[in-house]
Amino acid sequence: MSLFLKYVTPLLLFTTSFSFAGHGRCGTEAIWEHQQNVRNGLVAKTAYSALVSCDPKAFYDTSNVQRRFTSHFRIYFVSEGPHATTTAFIDTLAVYLEKAWTLHTQTLGMRAPQAASTTYHYQQSDRPDLYPVEVLEIDMIRDTYSLMGGPCGGCYGLSFPPDFQNTELTELVIDNDFRYPSQNSDSLSVTYHSQTCKYPVAEEEITNTSTGHSYADYFNEAIAVTAFHELYHAVQSQYLDYVTHKNYSYWLEASAVGMEEIGAPAVNDYWAYLNSFFQNPGSTFTHIGDAISPYGIGSWFLYNYKQWGPRFDKALWERISENPDTTFDFIYAQELLSRKGNPDSVFHDFSEKIFFSGDRAHYLPTAKQFAEDQPFWPNMKLKNAGTEVSDFYPTAFSFLKLTGNALPAISETFKGKASVALWDTDGESVTFIRLNDSTSLQSLSTQIAQADSAVLILSQLRNSTSTGSILNDSLPMRAYPNPWEGASPLCFAGLPQDEHYIEVWTRSLKLAFRKSYQETSLCLEAASVRQSLAPGLYHFRAGNHGKTQPFLVIY
Repeated sequence: MSLFLKYVTPLLLFTTSFSFAGHGRCGTEAIWEHQQNVRNGLVAKTAYSALVSCDPKAFYDTSNVQRRFTSHFRIYFVSEGPHATTTAFIDTLAVYLEKAWTLHTQTLGMRAPQAASTTYHYQQSDRPDLYPVEVLEIDMIRDTYSLMGGPCGGCYGLSFPPDFQNTELTELVIDNDFRYPSQNSDSLSVTYHSQTCKYPVAEEEITNTSTGHSYADYFNEAIAVTAFHELYHAVQSQYLDYVTHKNYSYWLEASAVGMEEIGAPAVNDYWAYLNSFFQNPGSTFTHIGDAISPYGIGSWFLYNYKQWGPRFDKALWERISENPDTTFDFIYAQELLSRKGNPDSVFHDFSEKIFFSGDRAHYLPTAKQFAEDQPFWPNMKLKNAGTEVSDFYPTAFSFLKLTGNALPAISETFKGKASVALWDTDGESVTFIRLNDSTSLQSLSTQIAQADSAVLILSQLRNSTSTGSILNDSLPMRAYPNPWEGASPLCFAGLPQDEHYIEVWTRSLKLAFRKSYQETSLCLEAASVRQSLAPGLYHFRAGNHGKTQPFLVIY
């Protein structure tokens, strides 16, 4: 068997399971999956490593590894052989790495990643005060099988600890040209230090399926999303040993995908992954993350970023660090409770808003959309309603098409929140009606029959609640976040159902504004609040009489 066939045969075994048809994936996820399998005894730690007969040093000139130093990074690369890259590539990478560092550590306030001293592939250790980055052909990284179970087959980059005994010290690896070898790749020879070895040529190009751009040509776009995504994994390692723990598997990737859109909103690489999420309502997020793909759940990150501000995810990761053996729904609920929010209500609000994406997005007013991209996302899958809504497992949501007759019964075993969305095809907005003890699905049969479209929206964040306590916000009337710092919406909750508006008064008893509300809550966009309220102490009340509640504006 030729060296080329020795190398490419395991490549075929790996890419069969993880084919993205020209689109790449996160190498950190591949590492995490393989290391979990090693820990669980499903595969040997060094499986198949002997199939690549040449030492990794045989594929590059060890005496000519080049360096680029920036304020926070040391970048290693070569200009010849299968790992070769260009000066323009490195220039672009240096810029986006620094942008990602600033976004993660300053805007989000996350802990800075800790640098591994010696790099994994090129074995470089100068300037250990700077964070290490290696640029190389990922499918030919040192000891590929021991690291991630085989060639990555189109990975953009990796973030990992070279020493798995110390998972806080990490490095980044970025693919050198956003190409990867396939089963039909030609082979070439390279000779360094009197040793000649063959390797498969990386001919398949990773593409952005939303724009059609080949990242081999538009490498700046791929570098941008990879820098924000992979460096966020390095940041996550300061809060969680993700090699050991698996409770947060889907949030590792979902939050990193969300950071792509925050850092590089013009690229829209993540659009390719949304279908994995939008086509599977009714499935738990854990199942989607483990069995399908976690990337589309990044839309939940974008919702949280818009609703609660840039530092909300930091608060989640701090809680994860303190409670690594708990589940993500518990972490999420605890953080919202600390902000005087109702976790199940907030999650249901996300469920309502995300349904109005794609062709349906124009029914949801722009002010209520949590991402500018919502009109370009896929349509959320809609199911026909059956006779009964019964089994429903957290964390999940589902959407059922309704007609005026034969409405389903919501079983007493259902422990989530429910609402009905009504809209007309020639209308400008959708109406949401929350279901509770006084408003049942059957009581809305006339409105459902008269609407052009009616959808039952169901959600459940966690197991430890009952239908009554979820459907009704039992917390007292309040404003949140309090103090309000100018970045997130300002919300008023726990409002009485027998009133229809709130009044906000200044400290000197001057009426600042009056706003109407439906149900028991009201949220105002940040820009609108800043136009109406200067920094200071305010009081609000429901209606035009009764006790007021204070809140502070400090932006």
